[in-house]
Amino acid sequence: MQQSDVDRAISHLFKTADISLKTISTLSDVLYGYLNYLNHDKNANFLSNYLAHGGKCEFVESSKEGAGEIERMLKQEGVKYVVSELSSLNGRKIFIYADKDANTVDKVINKYRCNYCKGGIVPKSVINEMSSGYMRKLYDLSKYEAVLFSETSKLAGINIALENPSNEKYNLVFNKTDASKINNIKMTISIQEAHKKAFEWIKKQIDYEEKVLLNLSEKIHNQENNIPIYIADLNGNTMITTADKVTYREHGGAEVVIDYSDTNRNEQIEQYLCIMNNPRELDEKVFKQYELSPLTKKVDILIAADKENGRPEFSQSEFLDMQTMIESRMLYEQKLAQDKSEQEIYQYSFLNNEMRRATFEAFEKTNEEHIHNQKEIREVKELVLYDEARSIYRGFRDKDEKIPFDLEKRAENILNQNLDDINRMSEEFQHDDFTFELSNDANGNMIPDDKEVGV
Repeated sequence: MQQSDVDRAISHLFKTADISLKTISTLSDVLYGYLNYLNHDKNANFLSNYLAHGGKCEFVESSKEGAGEIERMLKQEGVKYVVSELSSLNGRKIFIYADKDANTVDKVINKYRCNYCKGGIVPKSVINEMSSGYMRKLYDLSKYEAVLFSETSKLAGINIALENPSNEKYNLVFNKTDASKINNIKMTISIQEAHKKAFEWIKKQIDYEEKVLLNLSEKIHNQENNIPIYIADLNGNTMITTADKVTYREHGGAEVVIDYSDTNRNEQIEQYLCIMNNPRELDEKVFKQYELSPLTKKVDILIAADKENGRPEFSQSEFLDMQTMIESRMLYEQKLAQDKSEQEIYQYSFLNNEMRRATFEAFEKTNEEHIHNQKEIREVKELVLYDEARSIYRGFRDKDEKIPFDLEKRAENILNQNLDDINRMSEEFQHDDFTFELSNDANGNMIPDDKEVGV
């Protein structure tokens, strides 16, 4: 796989899949919603005048469930907006507003996410909002550690953000008040890394899942005919794609159609792929069987298709090491208590992944006698591995985030030459140039020194 492919595949893993607000870019929908209000809504008249004088409009889409709360918050902040309620949106609403209010709308969205996103990856702006700027950053995680942190944080109800400063290492940003929970996740992951053969199996699963998602994405993007590609996931969501259109259907009936001419078509497709829970391609016959089945049977169909697709199996040594790790959890907790540590060990995230767990349970069922005979050998390893896990745990390093989020965003906009956002932030964010220069910008080019190569 080429490096560019690897970068794209990794980016798939860390897209936010559990937030109910999405930017959209179907221009016809936006204009329809805008014109629908033009003759009788004072906000539409305001926006019309704003556009006539050279202004621009932006828009976000809200889920059906979140629309009422978003609307209340926008009104509270004094944002002038109009709403599209097309029947094709299945209850979703599009909020259209002046670009000069974009920062205020961003803050509203972030507050909403703070209230309703309970665990997993969110934008860094949400962590900044939740923590009132008091963030910490965990440095230099491998791709595999970053995946495990994101999975375990979701299970533990902790919101995190991920940064990718290089192609090989990730930084994790979290609310300072969640430091003790992050330490629990560190220990949980350290135990998995200490069980080296088990961890090799986990890494193979992550690589496989990454490759499947990338291959699905590329197959859809490169589709040149109208022979349907059928995709389904563990939650009952489906996607049917042709060269002309992509139809995404949520379990329960809500449907979104992405036309071939839609702006940012590929980005929208990737967004919905990332929302899906372990999406897999099915042939037409199996897909129709999936559609007619209850949800529990849908899961069985996906697991069987996943196995046929080539999900990595266990070796004997990998499985025995995994079994040791699972059985030793209580012992590790007892050792932590003896060390007078207040840490907990959270559930291993792979046990909540139906695809990975199915592979584990299938191997366990066919090797039950051999597993029992190896129990005494496994028990001898436990204390040694606990000490190794503590050593790995001490290798995780985190620090307070020193650069204020607004300054960081301003620097990124300068680096990316995003003039609209630079001007917008200049109006709303009054920073102290002298202090900024002394503390973060020794060469005076308005970019924090740690953002510059070679400084």
